[in-house]
Amino acid sequence: MPDEPRICDLRAALSRMGGDLGILRKLVEFFREDVPPMLSQLRSAVDAGDADGVLHAAHGLRGLVCNFDAQAAVLAAQRLEHKAADCNLAGAGGAVLELERELARLSETLASELATMK
Repeated sequence: MPDEPRICDLRAALSRMGGDLGILRKLVEFFREDVPPMLSQLRSAVDAGDADGVLHAAHGLRGLVCNFDAQAAVLAAQRLEHKAADCNLAGAGGAVLELERELARLSETLASELATMK
């Protein structure tokens, strides 16, 4: 059985930032601020059947979570990007729910792991 995609890898993210915990904390702050409106845009695009809007919102969310090596959230966002790129939004509502779950898991993990980093 293959390994589950990881929720995040903050140590790798911190390493890419030259060990600057301040930068990492700022990225987490941006994540917390940017995710709610981006999810709202994504939901609206799905509801409207707007494939370009879904593609744009999902791509933005994927870029945001890549900062944290968040494989599970990246994969969930990619599924939406692929649906939108194929102009086939069938099942997109369920894919949004999956992405929302992964973003919630990521948010919880970021908070707990960041609290232990010095």
